[in-house]
Amino acid sequence: MNIIKGKAASWGAAGLAAVALGILGGCAGIEYGGNARNAASMPGVAEVAERTQYRDYNYLKPMSGYQQAVDERIAVLSRAPMTEAAAVEIALLQDTEVQSLMREHWAQRPSFVRDLGARIESMEDSQPLEWKVQGELLSYSTTDRWRTEFGEEYLEAADAITATAAEARTVYYEAVAAAQLATMFEQTLEAEQAGAELANEQYLSGTTSRLDQARQHLAYAETVKAAAEAGHEAVAKREALNRLMKLWGAQTSWQLPDRLPDLPVARPELGDIEGFVVAHSPESYAGRAASTQLAAGTSLRSEAREHYHRMLTAYDIAKHQRDVVVPLTEVALEELQLNYNAMLLDVYELLDATREQIEAGKEYVTTLADFWIAHAELNRLLGGRWPESAVTTAAAPASPLAN
Repeated sequence: MNIIKGKAASWGAAGLAAVALGILGGCAGIEYGGNARNAASMPGVAEVAERTQYRDYNYLKPMSGYQQAVDERIAVLSRAPMTEAAAVEIALLQDTEVQSLMREHWAQRPSFVRDLGARIESMEDSQPLEWKVQGELLSYSTTDRWRTEFGEEYLEAADAITATAAEARTVYYEAVAAAQLATMFEQTLEAEQAGAELANEQYLSGTTSRLDQARQHLAYAETVKAAAEAGHEAVAKREALNRLMKLWGAQTSWQLPDRLPDLPVARPELGDIEGFVVAHSPESYAGRAASTQLAAGTSLRSEAREHYHRMLTAYDIAKHQRDVVVPLTEVALEELQLNYNAMLLDVYELLDATREQIEAGKEYVTTLADFWIAHAELNRLLGGRWPESAVTTAAAPASPLAN
């Protein structure tokens, strides 16, 4: 007892306070340990982050000069409806792997963003966008040209940039197509609503049966569901593009164009697709000395043939839908309109023809998106370049047929 009193006296007030805090801390630990068996009394995420000082030790880094320049560039590109080129540029500037390459070459600085923007907007530089990014990036490299190390840097940058650009193009076209289809579903919904309202009037006047009225309302109800799903799909595809471009808050208020770019005027037929992909694709040089290189080269050639065939098939289908199917539905609708005016058919046949025309337009949008996505994937496989013999694939003005 005297020993304890002596130790207590030597500790003093500060020591006793420390013991008291230790006891209280132990109680708190016991309290939360007990709460682990009671989900209702467990602390929330915000409370844990605050009380454990997690946010203080894992803080977000302050915005760099590079990021400020990127945000300014995003604001400029977002003033007009988002284009494919703008989506690709933003995705590349924000991509983690591309930024890692920038840091390796000491290129992650505001001047890079400004110089790249000027180079992209220059009418004198006809290089593909991803090659402008790569050229600007490698201009910061201190490695002597034509050394093996520079070849490694070049291929690494080409692979990362072309892959990100292809993904951005694919997600962009999916977003535009989904938004366009959602608008067209609204047109279908208006037609179905008109049919349901007409069925009500005719049923009340005794000129149609209860069965026909129910069928019209069922078609309208199914269209309401389909239109809602199309609207959600448009939101989902838009958010996928936001995630890829790493946009948030006010940055996500950008607008999409009303419709996809139309098909190229000429069928995009290429020359020696196999020889070109082997010579120009970064994938053909990866692991070149490995024993599996022969198999990899064979696989790359096969992929090139497959993607090329897919692109041409998508082009042919979309062109057929635009030039044959959609005009035929327009002719049918016009003829039915004349017969309806002459009282040779009822209004339901006219409504059916309207539905068929809208459905043909929606199918054209779907096939058109398939073409541009296949085009983007083949572009990635070819290393971001096209053979000299390739027919130009510049987008023609958007067709009014898909309105």
